[in-house]
Amino acid sequence: MPTSCNERPHRIGYAVKQCREGKAVTRRGWKVKGQRVTLTDYNGEGYLMLTTASGRSWPVTLGHKDILASDWTLAHAA
Repeated sequence: MPTSCNERPHRIGYAVKQCREGKAVTRRGWKVKGQRVTLTDYNGEGYLMLTTASGRSWPVTLGHKDILASDWTLAHAA
């Protein structure tokens, strides 16, 4: 899931807003390409889900490097 080359990178607030709108986000700085984060509702609770390029998903807690990063972009389908 490459990011758009024309899209300006953003901070975590942008990423959260996009997830709340049902969109997937990614970081340019992630070494493993094709990963994306989405917001999933389960029993009324919101969970961030990390999905790999191969389609495997699991709940994720972002670390401080992700939270402080300024390279968040929308994840686009290949």
